[in-house]
Amino acid sequence: MPLSGDIFEQAEWALDNLGSYRYQATVSFRGTLDGEFNEGEFEVEGEISEGERSRVAWIDQLANQRFEVIQIADQAWVFRDGSWQSAPGSEAEDMMGLVAYYAPKYSWEAMVDDFLEEEATYVGTATVNGVLTHRYSSDVSLSEDGETLDSEGDVWIAVDGGYPVKYEFDAEIRDASGGRATIRMSTEVSDANAAIGIEAPR
Repeated sequence: MPLSGDIFEQAEWALDNLGSYRYQATVSFRGTLDGEFNEGEFEVEGEISEGERSRVAWIDQLANQRFEVIQIADQAWVFRDGSWQSAPGSEAEDMMGLVAYYAPKYSWEAMVDDFLEEEATYVGTATVNGVLTHRYSSDVSLSEDGETLDSEGDVWIAVDGGYPVKYEFDAEIRDASGGRATIRMSTEVSDANAAIGIEAPR
């Protein structure tokens, strides 16, 4: 399959036009930059359904913490302290905002802008989560203000539908003082256009 310069932007459009889907993102990072050590490992699980219905859960592996939010139109509920509680829309929006970057609606756009700017290489077809896909690989090196970033990643685009089924990358960042950090992120989209029931908690 020839590589189209617009295929990744087309995948963004296809994702936005799915009626429903589930997703899971896993992120890990570790290292020292600007003299400060940080590490983390977490998962973000979500569901998008028709009728302005969504559910997202954040699971912090190292801190052993979890929060979950359900939104249905202008109503929202937050799971905390062992029970579901009604939440003002503004509070739910704030909590959703904490994890929005890792939802495919936003992370795919960032993936395209930051890691697929260079010409990607078509690898071939592969079946991911039961979906036949086209696989692409890309290596990117960036340098700005004394920091360098070297990354490599792969994306899998559905043959039927053209939406991103999976994308992942590994990156190493080095700062001007010799600090170094590594980041790994992987996102999978499943159950595209499936019947996904998201109901108000009882």
